[in-house]
Amino acid sequence: MSTIRPVFYVSDGTGITAETIGHSLLTQFSGFSFITDRISFVDDPEKAREACARIQAAGERYQVRPIVVNSCVDQSLSLILADSGALINTEVLRLEAVTRPDLLPRFGTDQFITLDRRRRSTDGKLVSLERSLMPATGGLESLPRVGLIDNSLTITLAAYGYIGERGDQWIGAEPLNAEDAELLGRPVGTVFLKALRTTYDRQNRFMEQVESLLDPVHFRLHLQFGESK
Repeated sequence: MSTIRPVFYVSDGTGITAETIGHSLLTQFSGFSFITDRISFVDDPEKAREACARIQAAGERYQVRPIVVNSCVDQSLSLILADSGALINTEVLRLEAVTRPDLLPRFGTDQFITLDRRRRSTDGKLVSLERSLMPATGGLESLPRVGLIDNSLTITLAAYGYIGERGDQWIGAEPLNAEDAELLGRPVGTVFLKALRTTYDRQNRFMEQVESLLDPVHFRLHLQFGESK
C-alpha cells in the first residue's frame, strides 16, 4: 500500500499558480498517495506562521514530511514557510520594459515586457531560471507598474485578452554561461535543459516567448503520440 503524503499549495494570492507548478512536480514522486490542500492569501507573517503550523501538523499526523509548493513573492514569508518543508519557491528577479531591436523583424515590434523568475527546491538549491518576453501593447505595457494577477503570467495574459492558440517549442541541453551560472548558483559550464517556447494567440498575435533553463535532476520531458488503446 502506498504511503499518504500531504501536499500544500501556498500563495499570497489564490494559489492557482502554486497548484499548477505542484501538479507537474508531483510526477517526480513515486510510491505515494497524495492529499492536497490549498492555502491562499498568505500575505503577512502571522498568516505564514499559521500556514507553517498547519503544514507541520499534517506532517506529524501522517509521519512524513509534507510537500509545500510556495509561490509567495515576499521572501520573508518564504523563510517562515521554509521551516515547514517547502519544496519550491518562485522568486521574481525583474518585471520591466525592454527594447529588443533584434526581435523587430520576427515579431513586428522591438518593445517588450520581460519577466525573469527563478525557482529553488527544499534544500535551497536553485533548479530553474525562466525569462519571458511579451509585447508592450494591449495593456501589457502597464505590467511593470501594476504587476501580475495572482502572480501568474498565464492568468494575466488571459485577462488582457491574450489566450494561446498555437506556437512552437524547442528543447535541448546546453552549458550555462557566466551570467546564468551566477543566477543559478552553479559552476559555469553546468549542463541544463533549455526550452524555448513561442506562443501566438487566437488573433494570430505574438503573445509570449519563454526561455527556460531547467535542472535535469528536477525536470523531465514527456511526449505522447498516437492513439491510446
